[in-house]
Amino acid sequence: MIVNADTAGVITQLDGDVATLTLSNPARKNALTVQMWSDLATQVTELDSRAEVRTIVIRGAGGNFSSGLDLSYLIEGDLNARSTTDAAGVTSPAERAITIAATPVIAVIEGYCLGGGALVAIAADIRVASSTARIGLPPAKLGLVYPASSIKHLVALIGPSRAKLLFLTAELLDASDALAIGLVDRVVPPEALDEGLLKLTQSISRGSALTHAATKRLVETCIDRPDDLESERNRWHSLALSSGELAEGIASFIEKREPAFQWSNGANELD
Repeated sequence: MIVNADTAGVITQLDGDVATLTLSNPARKNALTVQMWSDLATQVTELDSRAEVRTIVIRGAGGNFSSGLDLSYLIEGDLNARSTTDAAGVTSPAERAITIAATPVIAVIEGYCLGGGALVAIAADIRVASSTARIGLPPAKLGLVYPASSIKHLVALIGPSRAKLLFLTAELLDASDALAIGLVDRVVPPEALDEGLLKLTQSISRGSALTHAATKRLVETCIDRPDDLESERNRWHSLALSSGELAEGIASFIEKREPAFQWSNGANELD
């Protein structure tokens, strides 16, 4: 979806095997409108189905990731949006699309990453932040209760005590403090952000898409259904054998060459 730079929307760009989704709402520091949340869910799902896409990157336009959920939907917009003040119905489909995608999703955080914007980043698999980034979760300032899935993602990421601290205080963290508690995975200077992202996506591209998909599913199983972890792992191991991915990986190691993996989540059945 290509949008005018002066209007709110989600911009899709393809560069080789990397798909970038840019959150753009210049008038509100990339606050996410109801339509943007819907488009984000749709576009992540569509990109995940494409065999040529190996990494999905989500970032914001103009130096900020996102200032959060555009709360104007509570007082204006269509009747369906105004009929409820429960943000879960707005945000959860996009968060779920990011979480269940077999394709690795990277959030690139610059400037402000607040509220609903932070929920998008937390749902991603990897968070790379500029050293100038500022991250906050301010539901207590608005009387909001975040969706259950959002709370689960945050607790799994940083633990219950730190999650409560962020929610109770609504503190705005700088990048170094976010890194210290595990809220982001890497912090780089602003001028090195794109170079660092390129190296990261190249590293992902060299790996097996099957292993990546298995990793995402197995980590989620650890959180949601720990008793099923062994059977889920065995299912993916069988697929690694039957697909030839494991054989190719071992052969390339023995022959001291780059592997030529063929499995693609866009062209192979996962379930």
